[in-house]
Amino acid sequence: MGSCQSQEAQEQMARNKAIEKQLNQDKRAGSSIVKLLLLGAGECGKSTVLKQMQLSVSMTNTDFRILHSNGFTEDEINERKAVVYNNTVTSIVAILRAMDNVLNIPLDDPEKEVRALCTIAQTLYCLF
Repeated sequence: MGSCQSQEAQEQMARNKAIEKQLNQDKRAGSSIVKLLLLGAGECGKSTVLKQMQLSVSMTNTDFRILHSNGFTEDEINERKAVVYNNTVTSIVAILRAMDNVLNIPLDDPEKEVRALCTIAQTLYCLF
């Protein structure tokens, strides 16, 4: 089939063959890619899920792992301590404010509220 073709037709066939080869390579490379779409309302944990997962792909072997399976590095632990502490104290403050403003459940003594919050914050700080 090749002896009657013009030079231009042969060049087009060569280009087509190269394009097909590249498409097949891209298809094979793309078959190991996993895409995940996280949908949800604000503050429902989408970012948390994303942060807790790590996708580790090598060219010879595709391997998925959860960060917790091998534990965290010392740097990761220290990095997250402040976040956990901040989230905990923020939640406690929100609960105390809601008790007073929304639920109308005041503490017996307003001074106790401040002491309670300081004690909890200090305890959490010592834990972290």
